[in-house]
Amino acid sequence: MRNDEVASFHNIRCARSPDGIHWTVYDELPSIGILGSKLDDVSALFYDEFAREFVQNTRHVMMVAAGAVNMRNPQNRRSFTITNELHNFAAYSQRRVFQCRSHDFLHWSEPVLVAAADDEEDNLDDSFYGMAQFRVGNLHLATVGVFQAVDNVMEVQLMMSRDVLRWQRTGKRQPFLAPRGEGYWDAYMVSMVSPPIEIGDELWFYHGGTNYHHDFFLSGARENLDHPEARDPLNARFGLGLATLRKDGYAGLYANRYREGMVVTRPLISLGTKLVINARCAPGGSVRVEVADRYDEPLEPCLNESCDHFTGDRVAHTVTWAGSPDIPAGVGSRWGGPGERTYWRKLRFFLRDAELFSFHFEDPVEA
Repeated sequence: MRNDEVASFHNIRCARSPDGIHWTVYDELPSIGILGSKLDDVSALFYDEFAREFVQNTRHVMMVAAGAVNMRNPQNRRSFTITNELHNFAAYSQRRVFQCRSHDFLHWSEPVLVAAADDEEDNLDDSFYGMAQFRVGNLHLATVGVFQAVDNVMEVQLMMSRDVLRWQRTGKRQPFLAPRGEGYWDAYMVSMVSPPIEIGDELWFYHGGTNYHHDFFLSGARENLDHPEARDPLNARFGLGLATLRKDGYAGLYANRYREGMVVTRPLISLGTKLVINARCAPGGSVRVEVADRYDEPLEPCLNESCDHFTGDRVAHTVTWAGSPDIPAGVGSRWGGPGERTYWRKLRFFLRDAELFSFHFEDPVEA
C-alpha cells in the first residue's frame, strides 16, 4: 500500500438521500474535530430532535493505535488484539464508544468517550462495539455490542442515559439479545445497530448475526489456531434477523400472588385527565391504581377502593374508578394555590400476580 493510500485509509464520506434509495455524495469531506475526515469503523447515527443535531456513536481513529505498549510483556505479533492493561488508561486497548455531534452532517464536534467496559465489574476481556441509541419519552436507550475476546463471541446489552453523555448498563449487565449457540445461524455473534420499529403492540428489532466467531476466520490461520473456522475462513455466514419485544417491555415491576405489592411514584405534574397503563396479569392477578396529590392525600373519586380491577394483558388499558376514567385536573393555578393538588400527582399501584411495564396520561385539560 502506498503512503498516500495509507493516509486516506480511514477517510469517510457523507451522502444525502431524499428517499433512502438514491444517494448523492457530498463534494466536501467531513471534519470530525481535529481528526479531519478520519474515523475508525463501526458508526451508528441518531438524530436528536430536541437539540436539532446529528449524533454519531463511533470509534476514535486513535482508539488503539495511541495506546502505550509495555514492551516487557510478551507480544504476539500474529494476534488479532493487543494487550490491555488494567487501571492504566494510557494502555487501554479495548474497543469503546465515542460520540460526536453536527448541525449540518459535515462539521462534527470532537469525539468524546461515552461508553466503555470498566475494570471493576466487567470481564477482563470485554469491549464495546457499535451503539445505536433512541429515545423513549425523556429517556435515551441504546443497544451496544459487548465483545468477549476469550470466547470470541458478541452479545447485545441495553444502556440508558438521561443526558445522552453519561450512560449506564441496565438489567445487571445481562444480555438484551444473546447468540443462540451451536446449530443456529446466529450461533456466536449478534449485533443491533438500528432503533426499534413500533408495529402494533410490539417493538421490532432488526439485528445481525453469524455462525462464526469474531476473528477465528480472520486471523486464525496466521495464529495456527486448531479450529474449523481458521481452516475454512470462507464458509462464514452472516444474516439479518428479527427480534420482537412487547411495547415498553424493556423492564417491569412484578408482584407475586402471595403478597400484594404497592409501588408509589414520585410527585409529577400532568394536565392529563385519563390514565393508561401497560400491564400483564396472570390468571387471578390484578392491578389497581389510586391517584393522590403531592402530599399523599387521595384525590376523589380515584381511590383504591373504587378502582376497577384490571385483570388482563394489554399495552394500553385506560384505568377506571366505578366505571369512570376521569381524573380531576385543571382547577386553579398550575404551580400553587387552591388548584395545586390537581396538577401535582402521585400514583399508587397495587399489584397481585401482575407486572406493570409503563403508564402515561392522556386527554389534557388544556393545550
